[in-house]
Amino acid sequence: MKNLRLFIKIAIVVGLLVLISKNGFLSLDATFTAFSRWNYILPGFLLAFIAQVMGVYRWHRLLKAQDIHLPFFTIFRLVFIGLFFNIALPGAISGDIVKAHYVGKVVPGKRAKGFSSIFFDRVIGVAALIYVSAVALMISGIQGWSQSIPPVLQKFVFGLAFLETAGFSYLYLFGESRDPVLKSFRFLEKKQKKFGSITRIYEGLREYRNHGITVFWMTAYSMVIHATVLSSFVCFCYALGEIQLAPLGLFVLMPLAMIVTAIPVAPGGLGTGHAAFLFLLRIMGSDRGADLFNLILSFQIFMGLLGAFVYLRFKAEDPSIGIDQLEKTV
Repeated sequence: MKNLRLFIKIAIVVGLLVLISKNGFLSLDATFTAFSRWNYILPGFLLAFIAQVMGVYRWHRLLKAQDIHLPFFTIFRLVFIGLFFNIALPGAISGDIVKAHYVGKVVPGKRAKGFSSIFFDRVIGVAALIYVSAVALMISGIQGWSQSIPPVLQKFVFGLAFLETAGFSYLYLFGESRDPVLKSFRFLEKKQKKFGSITRIYEGLREYRNHGITVFWMTAYSMVIHATVLSSFVCFCYALGEIQLAPLGLFVLMPLAMIVTAIPVAPGGLGTGHAAFLFLLRIMGSDRGADLFNLILSFQIFMGLLGAFVYLRFKAEDPSIGIDQLEKTV
């Protein structure tokens, strides 16, 4: 069954890339030409790198809210090691497994809370992406630019923003004794002990209801992170020669493409990312969406290589972080 799922994923990725290439929407020449335009590529890479470092601080704050205190530099190294594992070894041993394994090792009894912090970090990240898109859409509506975006897509963006807000509201409106989700998990745990770990992770998520100010500021902070990432995308588009693209339009549409890349089909969103960026950028009148994602993927590979260097140094100091040891914990 596992091999069948892998085969299906590979087939989807290959099929998408072949389809995009045959229709002339993927050009290695365009990608190589973009790399020669250093006045755009270097600022783009720098902005994307700054956003990664900013993300380290966000996880640092979320860990502290769970009463897990690790040195900032250690968290920095774990995040970069996670980037390496996400690119090199997709599957059971991902960057999140590495981070949670280490947190559980140095802070006994808090592995579930470590997972909760990682999961909540993802939740805030996705929520901030949607909010950035919604805010950009509102601004574009004031400027009259939003007319070029299909109404169904506009409703989709605002609908997602509403659902995200409702989700955060749920976290704060229901106390432990009235939370139907928590009651369901505890009921299932009594029937099957394997649900215990899920219950502990959800309980860890609920811890954040006691840190409303932290959640609010980290969500706002995440919007700044994503604005930085999207600014790097603007640089990449200009490197591709697509200088006619309005930055505000990219701020509306590219967050949706970024969410698609999170679907675990292939490392770094290979294939699905190309298709999503191509589809959404065509709304703005550009056929270079797949090439844009090539540049983004190049940055991810670069960060993964940096993460590999950090991993080798870290493993030399602590062998328990090695792949062979991690496999025993999965």
